[in-house]
Amino acid sequence: MAKIEIEIPDDFLEIRGTPPEEFARELRLAAAIHWYSCTEVSFGRAAQIAGLNIADFLDVLASKKIEYPMEIEDLLQELELAQAHGPIALPQKLEVSPEVSPV
Repeated sequence: MAKIEIEIPDDFLEIRGTPPEEFARELRLAAAIHWYSCTEVSFGRAAQIAGLNIADFLDVLASKKIEYPMEIEDLLQELELAQAHGPIALPQKLEVSPEVSPV
């Protein structure tokens, strides 16, 4: 993976009480969510950027009440691709919007 260096005010992390490593994870997650919500990256790529597996990224989106701009078929395809790279743990409950009919 490529590394990116950013500059922020010296006191910012101290005021937040956030270690640099945790702040970097938060930035990666925020960027992944933003790019995914804007459909600039796929669901799988967003999870990869966030440093999460697909199930955990799905949980994060659900906990933040972020809609998944994805068709069911696309989600199933993403899950199949992820499964090809090894076993994945799916969330206990996957909610589907009423306007979307499950397959």
